[in-house]
Amino acid sequence: MKNKLQSLQFLRGLAALLVVIAHAIDQSKNFGASKIVSFYYFENFGAIGVDIFFVISGAIITIISKSNSLTPQLFFLKRCIRILPLYWAFSFFALLLGLLGFLDKVTLPEIFATLTVIPISINGYYKGPIMAIGWTLSFEFFFYIVFAIGLFFNRNKPQQIVFVALTFFVVVGLLFSSVKQPHFIFYTNAIILEFLFGCICGYIYLSSFKINNWVWYALVIISIIIFGLNIYYGFGNVSESKYTWNGTFSILRVIKWGIASFCLVTGLLMLDKNNKFKVGKLFITLGNVSYSAYITHYFSIVLAVVIYKRVGSTNADVFITVSSIFAFVVAYFVYILFEKPVTNFLTKK
Repeated sequence: MKNKLQSLQFLRGLAALLVVIAHAIDQSKNFGASKIVSFYYFENFGAIGVDIFFVISGAIITIISKSNSLTPQLFFLKRCIRILPLYWAFSFFALLLGLLGFLDKVTLPEIFATLTVIPISINGYYKGPIMAIGWTLSFEFFFYIVFAIGLFFNRNKPQQIVFVALTFFVVVGLLFSSVKQPHFIFYTNAIILEFLFGCICGYIYLSSFKINNWVWYALVIISIIIFGLNIYYGFGNVSESKYTWNGTFSILRVIKWGIASFCLVTGLLMLDKNNKFKVGKLFITLGNVSYSAYITHYFSIVLAVVIYKRVGSTNADVFITVSSIFAFVVAYFVYILFEKPVTNFLTKK
């Protein structure tokens, strides 16, 4: 595998950008009407960035699992090093802001859910992490745990066990959809199929299949068409995280967004493998800082609201553009000053 696949870097940057724009749109309502918001059903479409991230994650994990030196313990440790330091650091920052009165005060269950990255329930109700975006990391870590178990039982082909396990969980969830216990809903949530889609994507990449590039171009085109149809005709409430978390529209989200994300990731990844996909340095940089952008963008956008009001500007579309750029500028410095050096330091340990 190439050191860093350009296609996956591009897609990571794209996914982060979509999420950032979606949340910038949410805050733009402080400044009146927006042409971007009123463009058909684009307003909440950026939430699809999460689905693209999930498919990318499944693909990356499958590809790196081919290393003969990758033990279940090492795999899980590397995933923790990659995800937790930045997440915990900014969760602690949010905790401090809550104590100072700038954000809502944080509860003890929220702190516990953040530290463990595992959802908890109090009296039958889900208690999320400190940061709202943490729900996606909960699913990420569940996938990591299942994949680590797959590595334990089958070092050469862990994706086979992952495929069976995730499919079994989802089927159980669909068969017993009347069960409303939070942990049951979480572990059987259909959204985890998107990680499975990613595993299939990674398997295709690692295979020796000889398929004409027009197939991969077709997959990319199909995904773009599906995205366009979503924006034009709408997608209901699949974009709302609460309906994904409680399982209400999870399977519908997988159908509407997960399949299209699979087509996009698979198509670009295979074109990259066949040296038919190249992007500029800017897109590689966006991919590098995508995780920092994902974790920090809410703080950046809220700060942009404060600055924008102080300046006296009222154009919502300008706010969406400027705050999104600002979020990535902040993310770049967070990546350079914290994420990259901390990850490198802990990896060497």
